[in-house]
Amino acid sequence: MAASRPVFNLVGQNAPHLKPVNRFARLKPSDLDAEESASVVALAVMERKHRRGKSITSPADALAHFRLRLGELDFEVFEIVFLDNRNRIIAIETLFRGTIDGASVHPREVLKDVIHHQAAAIMLIHNHPSGVCQPSMADRRITDRIREVVKMIDVRVIDHMIVSAEDSYSFAEHGDL
Repeated sequence: MAASRPVFNLVGQNAPHLKPVNRFARLKPSDLDAEESASVVALAVMERKHRRGKSITSPADALAHFRLRLGELDFEVFEIVFLDNRNRIIAIETLFRGTIDGASVHPREVLKDVIHHQAAAIMLIHNHPSGVCQPSMADRRITDRIREVVKMIDVRVIDHMIVSAEDSYSFAEHGDL
């Protein structure tokens, strides 16, 4: 097994055409105002808590992490948390990046990465730049399609979370899985 690295460094490893989501990565502290500096610190803390080998302890904790990570983006991003059989993080990857109102998600690509990481479970996460986190029919359909595809190889989808800067929605918490 590879040495433990912050999960953020794993983003885009299998999809080099996708850029890391950390919009503060190249900024110096002097480039940031107080609110942005607080965001950088909070993101660093969350990244440490959600690195390879750490367990996802609660939906609220995961929602807070991804709201901070993806919530203010002005384009849609679809990420997956790959988990082992004890819900420990194997990797977090950005699989798809879209526009302001959608991202094309392909279940075959999800399945390929699930097999690559030998995941026992996955969490699906994406943002809604509009700020409205209620799942659309397209969100529900892709969740069902991915669940069907990974179920064939005995992998569980433990949640699908939708986040924005101000709100979040968990399929699991709402009984939608």
